[in-house]
Amino acid sequence: MEHELVPQRRDIMIRGFQMLVPVMMFNLAFSVVSFLAFIQFFGIGLLPPTP
Repeated sequence: MEHELVPQRRDIMIRGFQMLVPVMMFNLAFSVVSFLAFIQFFGIGLLPPTP
């Protein structure tokens, strides 16, 4: 019984890592977009306003 559980646990762990990487990349992209929107909302842009 112990020998059957080891490959199953490994497959579950590999599947978890395959989901973890895209989710972390999506989270990073969402954080960057949110930060840029936050900056734009308060008018703290990098360039000064044009007259």
